[in-house]
Amino acid sequence: MINNIIIGAGFSAGIVKALFNKKIKIIGCLNHSFLSKFYLRRKLLECNKLFALKSYSYGTIKFNTKKIKLHDRLIVNGNSDVWGGHINLKSVSSTILKLFKKNYISAEKLCFNKTGTISNNNDILQLQSNNGEIIKAKQFFGKVYNGYLDRFIVENNEIFIFIKKNNSFYKIKVKNLFLCIGTVQLIDLLYRSKYIFDNDTIKLSEFYSKYEYSFSRSIKKTNNTIIKYRFSRAVGHFLGTGSFAKFLKILNFIPVYIEQIFYKKKINIAMKIDNGIITNKYSKKKLKLIFGNSIHYSNMTINEININKFLLKISNRIIGIGMPFVNQKIPGPIINEIINDAELKIKNMTARF
Repeated sequence: MINNIIIGAGFSAGIVKALFNKKIKIIGCLNHSFLSKFYLRRKLLECNKLFALKSYSYGTIKFNTKKIKLHDRLIVNGNSDVWGGHINLKSVSSTILKLFKKNYISAEKLCFNKTGTISNNNDILQLQSNNGEIIKAKQFFGKVYNGYLDRFIVENNEIFIFIKKNNSFYKIKVKNLFLCIGTVQLIDLLYRSKYIFDNDTIKLSEFYSKYEYSFSRSIKKTNNTIIKYRFSRAVGHFLGTGSFAKFLKILNFIPVYIEQIFYKKKINIAMKIDNGIITNKYSKKKLKLIFGNSIHYSNMTINEININKFLLKISNRIIGIGMPFVNQKIPGPIINEIINDAELKIKNMTARF
């Protein structure tokens, strides 16, 4: 038996690794070569950028949704390979700040010259490593073991996981299981593990967001949250560069800015499983806005049951960390809410066990 295992190798997994003061093993996909033989590739769910590590989406369930954009980065670093590194530090604890310092992570104020961005919320900063690049999840990791969690079962309150690696399955008994996986992989895993079924309903929510062009350096007065990119940094973000590189700064003469606006309005969507295919629960005409623009979709429910309560009914030793497991309260960056959720769950788990 292995006492503690993390499934996933993105930022959520890194936070758990850093916060959990016990020996813990991380299992994630270091490559996709063995997955293509056994699982379906879903190109429409792939989110890649030119200078970021390329990732493919593999799984069992097909996704056929309209006006709903979901993504899947099944690779080490996960979303942290393509994100902007923004965090709202207002509610982050001193424990987390010390953790950042220990791992040589700094929170840099946004400014056009250094980060290429500004915001109308002074609590939003950018997490950088000591070389000035936006941090990636691997900064928290030690060794990551290659493998893919095909399914898990709980029998007599004992957890067994089935890891696919190369052409073999490995059955492992686990005491504490941390699921640090994204929405797509979570749905897939629960379906393969026979905890969700055809005709089940899955709901998600996100703060509505959109991008606008601007020719002004300043940010207009608004109650919405805005992160404003100068054109050169927007290009870098599109390409997946981790730093505001010199070759980008030659574009600084272009007087164009991109505003990412997060509104206080939430969009809610419902999906259903129909013969192994995820589809819209209701007519696409009822969904007036495109869902998934922010890539910060959260608050997953299954048949109206919050995902955390859903897992708790399976086992109180299975903990979910990441976007599906939080209900975002403030529009803008979501990583701060994931961190706070992880800190609380690990503290409660330590107290129980």
